[in-house]
Amino acid sequence: MKENGAFMTFNQFKEKYEINTDCITYIGCVQAIKSYILKTGLTIDNNMSNHMIKTLKVIYSGQKGARLYYEVLIQDANKPKCCEKWETKLNTDINWNTSFKKIQKIREIKLKWFQIRLVQRILATNVVLAHMGVEKDVTCSFCGKERDAIEHIFWRCEHVKRFWEQLQTVVNNACANGLFVNLNESIILFGHDCSFKSDDTFDLIILLA
Repeated sequence: MKENGAFMTFNQFKEKYEINTDCITYIGCVQAIKSYILKTGLTIDNNMSNHMIKTLKVIYSGQKGARLYYEVLIQDANKPKCCEKWETKLNTDINWNTSFKKIQKIREIKLKWFQIRLVQRILATNVVLAHMGVEKDVTCSFCGKERDAIEHIFWRCEHVKRFWEQLQTVVNNACANGLFVNLNESIILFGHDCSFKSDDTFDLIILLA
């Protein structure tokens, strides 16, 4: 539209915006807008538009496919609250890009959903179940001593620690490269550690375990 609110001619529109369309399509759009204005009783005084939010700018850009939306989403550098809570509880920095990439590589849906719930801290521990009124006791179901937190039942519980020690022994004895395996809390919970380089096979073993 022009500054006074009148519609441009097709040539004026094409010259200003350099959009590859034809006259019939353009006139059809103009007529549809005029019909909508008449139907709703809207009054257009000028061509000034309201501020458009970023999401709508992407949608109206005309580009097809999900890549553009993905790029907008990943521009947000803020960590999810679950990531911040993990780093606070474990008192360490975690490479979340690596963690989420490993999750995306999991093919088995149930295993992927399990790992997502673990990272997002939405696994139903006794603490959660007690809050929901399902359980009365918030302590670990294995040792009965400590609070049933995710990091406890998967790594810190004395019974679970013995399990991981036995698995580590099996891997070290069975694999030529097993001597480099030294399991820790980060590897068990998130599938990786900055001091340890794994492969897809090892990642699957840990996930199944």
